[in-house]
Amino acid sequence: MSSRQTIDDGLSDGVPLLGAYAAKTCAMRIHNDFDATIPKVEWEPSAEMQRMFDEGVAFEEGVLAELANLLGSSLVGIESHRSRAESVRLTLDAMRGGALMIGNGWLPDDRVGGRQGRPDVLLRVSSGDGAAFYVPGDIKAHKTLNEAKTKSAFVSLPGEP
Repeated sequence: MSSRQTIDDGLSDGVPLLGAYAAKTCAMRIHNDFDATIPKVEWEPSAEMQRMFDEGVAFEEGVLAELANLLGSSLVGIESHRSRAESVRLTLDAMRGGALMIGNGWLPDDRVGGRQGRPDVLLRVSSGDGAAFYVPGDIKAHKTLNEAKTKSAFVSLPGEP
């Protein structure tokens, strides 16, 4: 499990906070991760699995670098070495400033909704009434192994989502 896939750094107030990874994970797995009566097992990825993780990180960094080249100052990048608190502050500052896209942002914990998030990108979109909000995006290096039956797809550019 990569650092971006961790479910929570702790159980503050006894309330588990779930990230996007939990949405695609078995509910029993999530339960077991938070059940203090179940012993935790250390896991070391195989060399092949570690290579895939490393390739995914490199792919994400490459995509973010290309987006930075294309968008210039419209993309605010949050450096991954920053602390959680500093990353949350910089993400909120970028949102308040109306950045079109935020890379490596870190959202504040949502205690009411039981969620936390560190999406790869946040994209600013406008609703019909002119209000703006941010939607999360995930950058993956997944490869398509099967030919799709559909020969077309809807695509939008970051500047015109």
